[in-house]
Amino acid sequence: MNIVMPMAGRGSRFAQIGIETPKPLIPVRGKPMYAWATDGLPLAMARQLIFICLAEHLAERALEQDICSRYAAYDPQIVALDHVTEGQACTVLCAKQYIDNADPLLIFNADTYAATTLAAALKAFPPGVAGVLDVFRAEGDKWSFARADDQGRVLETAEKQRISEWATTGLYYFSRGSDFVRHAEAMIADNDRSGNEFYVAPLYNRLIREGADVRINPVEQVWVLGTPEDLAHFEREYHG
Repeated sequence: MNIVMPMAGRGSRFAQIGIETPKPLIPVRGKPMYAWATDGLPLAMARQLIFICLAEHLAERALEQDICSRYAAYDPQIVALDHVTEGQACTVLCAKQYIDNADPLLIFNADTYAATTLAAALKAFPPGVAGVLDVFRAEGDKWSFARADDQGRVLETAEKQRISEWATTGLYYFSRGSDFVRHAEAMIADNDRSGNEFYVAPLYNRLIREGADVRINPVEQVWVLGTPEDLAHFEREYHG
């Protein structure tokens, strides 16, 4: 499995309160924010970790050095971008050379910590599942959402539209990386945006229209770290 961590945002909300550290390296209880996200993944299944970063965050080498030392066992690859893209799907496509193949692909936000049970879920699902979204029950409509039937088969996904109680954690699995690449490129060619950006969750609608079996995987523990307020909540409430 190839695991892609898109972390090429500027982290402007942290910069606004005077934090100059690149967002992935902001310390959270003794380790960098991005490492919390990465360490919650099924790394035993990983063949390669691919980190997509802003070049400006790599300039002082600290981020690159941390990635290469912390995850040396997973053949880490770093993709440097000189600009912020038009959405997460665009960012992940920048790793096309590593993921446009038949290997499974896992995408996850670098500013979320979640205790995924994906490895067990993949064993329990019937053969031929083409995609999986980790989900949790969340209030509000600021999330990506998945609507599923009683067996957990996804019927529809939507961005910032509350079509069900299931919000996605930001963990997206494709049984073949080439499926992601094909549908992401088609979505961009069609200019099929959600809120003026190209997101990953809506890609599953294209898979579903082809008849693919896409499933939800409910998880219990999800901590968003993406804003100063989120981070303060985690540091105050997390007792793991």
